[in-house]
Amino acid sequence: MFQLHSHLNASTATQLYVIPQDMTDLAFLHEPGVLWNLKQRYSSSNIYTYTGGILIAVNPFQSLPQLYGRKVMDMYSSGDPAGLPPHVYAIASAAYKKMRQEGKGQAILVSLIHIIDAYFFPEVSALIAFHVDMLTSSEALSTV
Repeated sequence: MFQLHSHLNASTATQLYVIPQDMTDLAFLHEPGVLWNLKQRYSSSNIYTYTGGILIAVNPFQSLPQLYGRKVMDMYSSGDPAGLPPHVYAIASAAYKKMRQEGKGQAILVSLIHIIDAYFFPEVSALIAFHVDMLTSSEALSTV
């Protein structure tokens, strides 16, 4: 995606290129560009990234309490979250506001994509896939 000179490292690269909050702003919108952007954002504890109206969340495998709580929730629920970083609260707030305006129910689709976890944590990818398969197997669902 980006050609870096041999004297530049990944840390320097993030200083040279803007890491967009919305991947529709990427110069190269293809798989390597998307994964590179997600990895750069993840490296700076930005686990949420937009792709248009879609929110992508990369599992941080750690607690990030600064991302949640009443203060953060209020930031996204009061006013316009357009100037704020991508967040699950922005999606929830937009759905709630639309429901109130239109008087109709809203739906939020949540999907797990293994390729992102495999890119960031290849050693745990197989373990994640195993657990998801166990949870979604017909035997596991029949016992719920």
